[in-house]
Amino acid sequence: MEIERQFAGATTIAIVNSLTIDYQNASIFRGKMIDLINAGDTLLALDMRGVEFIDSRGLGCFISISKALGEKGRMCLFNVQDRVKAVFVMTRTEQLLPIFDNAAAAESYLLSPS
Repeated sequence: MEIERQFAGATTIAIVNSLTIDYQNASIFRGKMIDLINAGDTLLALDMRGVEFIDSRGLGCFISISKALGEKGRMCLFNVQDRVKAVFVMTRTEQLLPIFDNAAAAESYLLSPS
């Protein structure tokens, strides 16, 4: 599981380089994301274009990461494949983690007043 980090002004774009976020790698993913938050990356846009599958453990990781971020910042997703997006929508997790079509929309959301 690799997370590539790019910067766009005050926003950090985290490119998730994994086909899945599931029971096998969810704790690794969570750890890498918590490391970013602890390093001061508090406006996080996750590029999910490579993720083809997410299970309940992976979904739980996103909720846990969001809670760890807390009041320190904001997080959202973009480039989410339809199959993965359906999981977020069915569980209403997209209300906690907004999903956007592209990086520009995600960055605009992160930089807008809460």
